[in-house]
Amino acid sequence: MKLVPIEVSKIKAYVAFVISCSKCGSELVILAKKRCSTNEIIDLAGKEGWYGCEALDETCLVACPSCVSVKLLAATEKNTP
Repeated sequence: MKLVPIEVSKIKAYVAFVISCSKCGSELVILAKKRCSTNEIIDLAGKEGWYGCEALDETCLVACPSCVSVKLLAATEKNTP
């Protein structure tokens, strides 16, 4: 078998959007085959359980599903007598 360069027609181009959790550093990678707006990516991330949240100093942070669950559990326990 003779090795040759890959044909250009065999290569597919995708756009990758990477969102990092501000708390634990885990990343969500969203691959898009077509042009997407930022709002579409935000909607897709929300469907995966990723959310933005405001810190006490009013900065906006990104939280992954695990960190969101921990925060909600802590808030629930704090409000339970």
